[in-house]
Amino acid sequence: MSADKKHRLLHDQRDMLLSLAPLVLACLLVAGLAGKCSFSPTAFSGPAKAASEIKDVDAKHALEDAARFLPFPVRVTAAPDKWRTIAVDRGEIKSANLPNEQISVNYLSPVGRAYRVTQTDATVPAVLSWLELADGEDKTGQDVGGAHWRILAQGQTAAWVWDDGGARVVLTATGGDEAAFRLLAGAVAAAPVARSGGK
Repeated sequence: MSADKKHRLLHDQRDMLLSLAPLVLACLLVAGLAGKCSFSPTAFSGPAKAASEIKDVDAKHALEDAARFLPFPVRVTAAPDKWRTIAVDRGEIKSANLPNEQISVNYLSPVGRAYRVTQTDATVPAVLSWLELADGEDKTGQDVGGAHWRILAQGQTAAWVWDDGGARVVLTATGGDEAAFRLLAGAVAAAPVARSGGK
């Protein structure tokens, strides 16, 4: 007796798996086409969409507004010339069960590479752990814009870290180049500071 003529009570696991197989394949196909099956806090292997499809955001307004509530001074960094600002994210970084706050801005370079600037009152180890870069290899640091940047690399992802005393600033990118990092680091170091509580 074929499976489609069996009484429902006589169907076994093999019948159920055969019935579900087309549905599972269809779901995998749709998910693959959507290209939205991965997540990473760094997420900087480049934009998922064409640059023309990504909308710009007003990071200046977002940073100035956030500075009214964040417990650390916020650098209101403007995108370097011909760069674009494509996302702003504000949230928490948990360390030793105590949350610290962070605000991050994603910039798109002229060649379509995404760079992220994270500002936080978390410790350097905490923010690197949050960005999944805790095991990064220390490289030779760079002095840019009057600030000393510690540089770490983990695979294709690099992080430039500056502790200015009031906050930690971390620049991250996957596949980024040193010239672009230096340009962005200079923009961050030169940016006006909106004091905590709007002061």
